[in-house]
Amino acid sequence: MSCDKNRRRPYICGPWTELDYQARDGAKTFYSKLTEICEEVLQTRGFVPHEEYDPVKMANLSLKTIFHNQREIIIGQTSVLIVCSLEPAWSGGVEIAWANEYSVPIVILIQGNNKLPPLLKGGPMVFDILHYDKEEQALLLLKASLLDLDEYYAKRNQPLDHDNPPVRPPQAGSVVRDIQKDMRQLNLLAEDPLAAADWHKKITEPDSSQ
Repeated sequence: MSCDKNRRRPYICGPWTELDYQARDGAKTFYSKLTEICEEVLQTRGFVPHEEYDPVKMANLSLKTIFHNQREIIIGQTSVLIVCSLEPAWSGGVEIAWANEYSVPIVILIQGNNKLPPLLKGGPMVFDILHYDKEEQALLLLKASLLDLDEYYAKRNQPLDHDNPPVRPPQAGSVVRDIQKDMRQLNLLAEDPLAAADWHKKITEPDSSQ
């Protein structure tokens, strides 16, 4: 896999067709916001199926064609797979498997109390696992994570592979408590002191659920 982020694009992966129509509209809006963060950090807009490859609008295509087209996009055109866990159960495991197999870095966004199986979170190419409650938090977390990943690319101008993936060491609790990331998030919130104070309080208080 090449590290050339200008040749490959981020891929937003999350539930959509399995959502009801009201939830689907909200998901589309959220995914579009994530692509804007990708464009801001990596100078290339993220790929989202509902914008460029809509299996609902292309219902005349066979399921096998859709499968192979999606697979080729992920293994050959994707710089980072951004997984959005918006529902307790959804069908994104195959995209994660492709990314792990073909050395595509993975960033996972988990909303609220949703949980992903350890098998999906423990893959060799998982770079970040980000927990959030509000969309604004997800956008800030993703921006900080992509900045870290972009920095990795800049420092190591070499192909990524299973023996040398840009993966963080395991940490106790949520990666939100990573000190460097906390500081970066606070810097991003510098123009909104009240929001920064609330966010810092949340990520520094002990997690009573653990």
